[in-house]
Amino acid sequence: MIKTFEAELIHKEEVAPNIFFLKYKRPLNIDFEYQAGQYMIFHIFSNDSKNSVRRLYSIASSPSNKYSLDFIIELVSDGVGSGYFKKSQLGDKITLQGPAGLFTLKKSEDLKTIFMATGTGIAPILSMLYEKLHSHNKSETVLFWGIKKLSDVYIIAQLNELSVKFPNFHYQICLSRETNELNNPFIKGHVGNGLSQYLQKHSTNIKDYKLYLCGSKNAVDSIKSDLISQGALSESIYFEKFT
Repeated sequence: MIKTFEAELIHKEEVAPNIFFLKYKRPLNIDFEYQAGQYMIFHIFSNDSKNSVRRLYSIASSPSNKYSLDFIIELVSDGVGSGYFKKSQLGDKITLQGPAGLFTLKKSEDLKTIFMATGTGIAPILSMLYEKLHSHNKSETVLFWGIKKLSDVYIIAQLNELSVKFPNFHYQICLSRETNELNNPFIKGHVGNGLSQYLQKHSTNIKDYKLYLCGSKNAVDSIKSDLISQGALSESIYFEKFT
């Protein structure tokens, strides 16, 4: 059920150029639950308006985290949300509404899973990874995350921690514009390159996986089309497009 409440900013960190990791205190006075992959609606006031605008941001934290709601947000030029988050300070409160969204994990206890994200599309995917892996699901779980350069990488500590704790989890960060030599888990190219190499190396078939995609509209459309051309089942592909 959708709830409306005030949340306090308790952590703000620029983890990469124009990428902020934000934590808001999770409400304790209301019955609030969400599923991994869902988003919250932020009610944001711009400097020259008495009316709020609404912006949607996916939750990056695990549903089992009862302390905070985490978000990974990219600041863009002239964006109302970006202007607000750039100036926001610890202790600031904002009205949140949610959870909302249908991009959630499907029941697939015995099926292998591939997650593919570009940019801040990693946010709902990270939440899904926490939920799937901590549910003691032992099936193969792989992440391919596409960003531009090594200097753009963040949340690497969280991904490393998951890969150490859960032997069934593997990840590859695909850098589309990096020119320097790279070592695992980094490779040059797009997420499709990483997936192709992985499938070939492990002699496995794309039809054996459930696939979750998240990123910009163009990126998701391109990845989905490529997956289907490789034999992926359309009913096994779930996606969320950022605008």
